[in-house]
Amino acid sequence: MNLRLLLLFFISVSLALSSSAQQRTVTGRAEDEQKNPLESVSVIIKGKPGTGTTTDANGNFSIQAEPNDVLVFEFVGYQKIELRAGNSPLVVQLTPAESRMNEVVVIGYGSKLKGELTGSVSKVDNKAFESKGGRPYKSSCGFALEAQAYPDAPNQP
Repeated sequence: MNLRLLLLFFISVSLALSSSAQQRTVTGRAEDEQKNPLESVSVIIKGKPGTGTTTDANGNFSIQAEPNDVLVFEFVGYQKIELRAGNSPLVVQLTPAESRMNEVVVIGYGSKLKGELTGSVSKVDNKAFESKGGRPYKSSCGFALEAQAYPDAPNQP
């Protein structure tokens, strides 16, 4: 009986060690096309929610992953890249994404190309004005934007 318990103990310990031995630290650097470091690039393990990190100010990252895990690198304005964890350190070069930065946005005092615009932009549908009844136009504009920002707020000006 003691021999069986001892054998069962060794088998369970060896299985635990073999499964944890696959996890290792994968390090690397994310950079742009000119080899400049990219800060705050998201690095996640595909198919494993809640496992991820971001790059530091020098573009460096460190994450616990298994050799067959797929790392997903995402950054605003750049194409998403998927790489197998493989050998460390990894050097990940992100390329700019094709975007529609030439869309025209009408602003309160003119119009600008979307790529030249700084600040926040709100979009209001015509239906937001129709549902407000007999309110004057100016108060309807503000109320329509406020209703989008706080959709659960009471329907009062």
